[in-house]
Amino acid sequence: MLGNEQAVSKLLHNCVLSYKFGLKPFRRCVDCELQSVRQCPPIRASILLVLAVAIEGAAAWYFGGAVLNTIFVMTGLVAVIMLSLINSRTDERERSRHRLQQLRREQAEQHEFLKKLSPLDSLDECLEYIVDSAIERLRCRRVSVMLADEAGEYLYIAASRGGPQNVIDSTRIPVGERIAGRVFQSDTPIHIRGPQNADEALPIDSDAIMSAPLLLSNMNWGKMRLGVLSITEPVGRDDFTIEDEFVFSNICEASAVAIHNHQAVARVKRSNVEFLETLVNAIEARDTYTRGHSERVARYAVAIGERMSLSEKSIEQLSMAGRLHDIGKIGMADEILNKRTKPSEDEWDRIRLHPVIATEMLAGASLVSGALDAIRCHHERLDGSGYPQGLSGGDIPLPARVICVADAFDAMTTRRPYSEPLSLREALAELLKNAGKQFDLACVEALAEAVGSGKLADVLPAETESAPVA
Repeated sequence: MLGNEQAVSKLLHNCVLSYKFGLKPFRRCVDCELQSVRQCPPIRASILLVLAVAIEGAAAWYFGGAVLNTIFVMTGLVAVIMLSLINSRTDERERSRHRLQQLRREQAEQHEFLKKLSPLDSLDECLEYIVDSAIERLRCRRVSVMLADEAGEYLYIAASRGGPQNVIDSTRIPVGERIAGRVFQSDTPIHIRGPQNADEALPIDSDAIMSAPLLLSNMNWGKMRLGVLSITEPVGRDDFTIEDEFVFSNICEASAVAIHNHQAVARVKRSNVEFLETLVNAIEARDTYTRGHSERVARYAVAIGERMSLSEKSIEQLSMAGRLHDIGKIGMADEILNKRTKPSEDEWDRIRLHPVIATEMLAGASLVSGALDAIRCHHERLDGSGYPQGLSGGDIPLPARVICVADAFDAMTTRRPYSEPLSLREALAELLKNAGKQFDLACVEALAEAVGSGKLADVLPAETESAPVA
């Protein structure tokens, strides 16, 4: 809808009456683009009727007589009826045109909503965009997206705007209770007008509430309940309109599809990661000395990334790389993995191939594409003496430098067939000693800070937990 000032400006510019004669335009002429009065059917018909009545009135006055006066009165009544019909038809046409414009505008907004919703990378980004769009398009102060837990027993607030943070964090609504729980259970949207009791409504009081299920329906697998979208406190009006209900319904339908897609992708990713981790566990099960090594490296790498203020996505890739960095050893013989003495030069040549093997194994897995550089280069050294490519300095990707430090720290602080574990102080001193040659100094310092903070106490090997840290 145009604002008052914009509407008046459009009226004065477009209406033939105001343009030609300086008269105040009719509300129904807002969208009229005709260039002359003769082209305007309502005005033309009204003028003709007024002229006809005026002529008849003049004739009745001139000739006199009861018959002519009666004819004049009857003609005037007919003219009034005709004018009412013309105006009614004009209003109907205007309402139809206005509704069509609304539908076109809503279709364009919905298309833009879907276009921006589809490429979002994560479920959190998707939910944030949904609540922001709902506030903008429905002109309300508070929006919440509630999703069902895995067991489908209760709803929690996954994203919201306008509500107290303590309420958002603590809200758990059992299915079937309160408005959101009943909407989720019944698959039926609710529009409530008037003040509500907080015990019967959402966790936030409001004079107007609309709540609808985020629901997918399919002939093959039936209904899939995902959650509930709720909006409250309309801005500039007491209640939500019929047009708001239409927009709200469209947002819910599109949001349900987007949320389901993100959840499906997350499930596939989780399954793939679990499968890959099963392979890693199978490798570590062959060597009792390195059991749990990949999980610990992943924890150390994440701690380093957090201390270095890396992005959430980068930290996620570090976790992935830490878990999978040794997956290339799956093709290595048991006599090499379980050898109690230091490997021979020929055996070292085989061991040095495991980053390459890992990269080849994972090359087609889009899930771990962002972690491949770290997996391939985690044995490279700053001075160029590492493997498999002999990279040096800044040519080594930062994630690989992080994994290198985490991998070496775990190797030094756990028992190996040919070496005893070092204390935390000794291991960190060794890392600092070789910083700038083998290790990245910033990564070493970040690890030392993480260990010193006590954040990694639950993952450090038992024999080094109590060792003092400088």
